[in-house]
Amino acid sequence: YSLLFSNTFAQKGGSMIWAVMGTPENGAYVELKDMVVDDAAIYSVGKAIVHHPIYLSDGYTTYKEDDVWYLEKRDKFNGKLVYSKIINFNRLLKDRTDFEVIEGIALNDAIYIVGVIDEDDDKDQPTKYDKKWRIEKRAKENGELIWYRESDHRGEASEIVVDDSYIYLVGTEIDNRPIWRVEKRKQSDGSLVWVTTSSEIGYAQTVTLDKNFVYVGGSGGDSETNRLTKNDYGGYEIWKVKKFDKNSGRLIWAKGAITNGHAIVNSLDIDESSIYAVGVESDTPHGENHMWRIEKRSIADGSIIWVKFSDPTKPTSIVKDSDFKIGGSDWVGSVKVQGDYIYIGGSEEEEIGRERWRIEKRDKNNGNLIWARRPDYSFFSDVVTALTADSSGVYVGGKTYVRGKEFLSEINSYQRIETFRIEKRRL
Repeated sequence: YSLLFSNTFAQKGGSMIWAVMGTPENGAYVELKDMVVDDAAIYSVGKAIVHHPIYLSDGYTTYKEDDVWYLEKRDKFNGKLVYSKIINFNRLLKDRTDFEVIEGIALNDAIYIVGVIDEDDDKDQPTKYDKKWRIEKRAKENGELIWYRESDHRGEASEIVVDDSYIYLVGTEIDNRPIWRVEKRKQSDGSLVWVTTSSEIGYAQTVTLDKNFVYVGGSGGDSETNRLTKNDYGGYEIWKVKKFDKNSGRLIWAKGAITNGHAIVNSLDIDESSIYAVGVESDTPHGENHMWRIEKRSIADGSIIWVKFSDPTKPTSIVKDSDFKIGGSDWVGSVKVQGDYIYIGGSEEEEIGRERWRIEKRDKNNGNLIWARRPDYSFFSDVVTALTADSSGVYVGGKTYVRGKEFLSEINSYQRIETFRIEKRRL
């Protein structure tokens, strides 16, 4: 359903303009991963979780849950749905769940999306080796497919951006371990122009660009910081931002950060002279607690201009925000530059198993907090998973929960049903 908030409400920054929540009409429920906006509409992508019947030989029917691609378009002025698409590649693996999701979306005269598809390799359980990239171009007016490409390597795609003629994609390539993979492809047919990979273990999570360069953020291994927690592949998750030449894919510079524990960049955006990075950093080598890390760097050489942390337990030499007193595992996934400010979305954990949305506006010159909105919709596990902005507002998407009909005596409460929520708020 859709809620349109009256102009009689307070017009202060971060206040609601409209909100929608619910699931597609066919009964699947949705998790959002990314969103973009143009002059008239907002486009969101992620995964729909659908149930397929399996007819057993004894006459009984059971149901199998699968993750499939999801795309939707909404009117940006009121949130009303224009169309939604559940994209199912019909590779229903009988013995296990399909794990397929759109991770990123970009726009110009068409929609460009990148995600993960699952491979049927006769294994009983999915692994990272079963996944590969799929890139698609679709029509903006109706979401119909124009062309697609599937990678010849295994791994997980993370994000996509476009300029006038090309698309740029980032993610991981996995053989025996994950490494960064950055691609440039033609918009006309998706053919590959160049690809660059790293030699270190790591995850490329996010990408942005300007006229001449591509900027990528994620994590990367560093054998010198062996005090950090190893990931599943024996490497270290260390904050990394890299700059590449758009024409050749040549690396210009790579910058890391000295952290108390593992750290990863989840989102990047830029203006004319600076790059803004957000992500999470653990406060100990074992990563018990995660805090928001927010940076501004020079696009010329990657040097740090300012850094902000969300956790007040950091050393007093580091700038802290007085209103964020959360010491649990906080998460941040999106940053967007709009005018003189940056807008950030994520979650803060008040106690184990209970998270609430957090949306921030900060001064991009010094990183100071202008406002923060902390809605607690379900008193359960609510997370902002996508955010974008334009001159008319900031758009936020994520997950929340609604109360089901069934009362569960074991937890002395009604069942909780996951759903998605999209909002437009004032700048």
